[in-house]
Amino acid sequence: MTLVRYLRTPVALFLELQESLDGFQREVQLSAFDGRETVGRDVVHGMVVQRDAFVELRMALHDQAAAARAAGLTHADLEVEYPDGAVDAVLSVTAAARGADGAARDGLLLTPPVRDEVRAVQTWMFEQVATQLRGGAPSPWDGDGGPG
Repeated sequence: MTLVRYLRTPVALFLELQESLDGFQREVQLSAFDGRETVGRDVVHGMVVQRDAFVELRMALHDQAAAARAAGLTHADLEVEYPDGAVDAVLSVTAAARGADGAARDGLLLTPPVRDEVRAVQTWMFEQVATQLRGGAPSPWDGDGGPG
């Protein structure tokens, strides 16, 4: 297992990101079930199969962020342990999430695309997990809308 730390995570933006990604996942899953498949199979696989494999990790991060919000914090250090060898699955989920967001921007999904501020948090978080799973050090969110 590898501990991944997201330092100074903007709590409200992170929670909004999770809501958006959950919406993309539900919509992509429903479209795949009814045969519409409004996005490619790689997006379906990444958003449904591979993202679902990380449900416990997502819930742990959500619970930490929700507790921080309840405590009145605007930023919090979130951390979770990823299984060894998770880099490829994380990269697949990253690409799928970007594909779903692009489909939403193109009007192919009912779920709205993520806002630019939320997309910046998403990019930073994906960079953090990929870097740390490869042995790199965490970098804090700088508090001004971007990575530190």
